[in-house]
Amino acid sequence: SFLNIRNMVSDVKKTAYIAAQTLMFEQNSDVLWVNFLSMITPLLDQLMSGQGLSDYKVIKNPTNEKAKLKATIKLYPIYAVEDFDITIELSDEDVSVV
Repeated sequence: SFLNIRNMVSDVKKTAYIAAQTLMFEQNSDVLWVNFLSMITPLLDQLMSGQGLSDYKVIKNPTNEKAKLKATIKLYPIYAVEDFDITIELSDEDVSVV
């Protein structure tokens, strides 16, 4: 159950990890944040266009440490339908013709 969501989260974590490794030892400035966003946003946009996500947010968290960048990636997934509950009713109604 929810295997597609686990795979999606794994892909996002992998992309964020690669972006963090690529940008390590860069100057901690607004340019670094923009570069980080530019590396992870294409995957998130692709997940939205592919009907995997309804929305996402990437939030930069404040930190007191100078050499650390903290971020939160919030994902709002679209859940797959695993069960259908369909009811079919037949009824005999009175029909009047005027």
